[in-house]
Amino acid sequence: MNSKWRIIGGIAGVVIVLGVVVGIAYPSFFPAPKPKKTKIATEKKKPKHKKDKTICPLDGEAGDVQGVTRPLAVMVENLSTIRPQAGLGSACVVVEGLAEGGITRFMLVFGFHGADNIGPVRSARVHFAALASGWDAIYAHVGGSIYAMKAIRDWGIKDWDQMGLADAYTRVGWTKAPHNVFTSTARLREAASRYKDGGDIFDRGFKFKPAPPIEARPQGPKSVAIDFSTSEYRVEYQYDRQTNTYKRFNGGKPHTDANSKLQLAPTNIAVLRAPTNDIPGGSGVLDINMEGTGSLMVFRDGRVVEGTWEKPTHNSPLKLINSNGDGIRLSPGQTWIEIVRPTTAITIQ
Repeated sequence: MNSKWRIIGGIAGVVIVLGVVVGIAYPSFFPAPKPKKTKIATEKKKPKHKKDKTICPLDGEAGDVQGVTRPLAVMVENLSTIRPQAGLGSACVVVEGLAEGGITRFMLVFGFHGADNIGPVRSARVHFAALASGWDAIYAHVGGSIYAMKAIRDWGIKDWDQMGLADAYTRVGWTKAPHNVFTSTARLREAASRYKDGGDIFDRGFKFKPAPPIEARPQGPKSVAIDFSTSEYRVEYQYDRQTNTYKRFNGGKPHTDANSKLQLAPTNIAVLRAPTNDIPGGSGVLDINMEGTGSLMVFRDGRVVEGTWEKPTHNSPLKLINSNGDGIRLSPGQTWIEIVRPTTAITIQ
């Protein structure tokens, strides 16, 4: 009997020992399930839009960058007796505005594209200098009004004046001074290489969209005429549905480029109304205020978009804004910017 109970007690002891051992070892062999992590909903980051470094931000077309960091702005005259001028058709943007005496003047703005012959190059005016400053452009001209020269100094414009920096210019012999100064984009950029660093041309351009297919373009004649002063300086653009461009006439005649002999035909026309006053004692030189805002009409794809232009300070790039407050998207190609008085007659047909 005693031996029987001793056997039962021994078995019970073994069972207890095994229970202790298993209790200790169980977590190692059979680990407890890990609690599931609660997933927290997070907003997916939108991929940043990468700028296409082969598309010129001034005309929306592919071009050869060649290290271009800032635009090049060149003053060219528009006397009726010196037309056709050289280089107008190659510029990304052409700005036209009054200089004095009812005569308009141009500023040719080049980005990735260029011209082997530009001229006649003439003098600076404040309103053109303000736009050049906003585009952070190298500014090429032959002297200027005392007001423009002061603005160039005060604003720290990347200046390349033929007066004193003549190595990028040539005075030709087949026409008389002051209508005989010519240059090229290559010569200007090489001469002004001190300004090759530090700029970012992509911060200073326009917004673009694809051009509409021909079936989406309006049919019938479309035109806009601007009466700057006399008939010699009357500007007219006639829309060409086939090419989606506006053929330019100046003084009642087709306006051509002396280099290509082709009629000028920009893709976009932006008409800006800006406060315009005579400068007292300024020999007819005009004060056209390009800092602030004003009414705007953009002619694009055979249609008119109304809005405002904005340029808060002299070093702010020009913005074209529609009636909803959004940037107006241009069609790829050349743009002409026409700066007119608040009262200038504009005829749209």
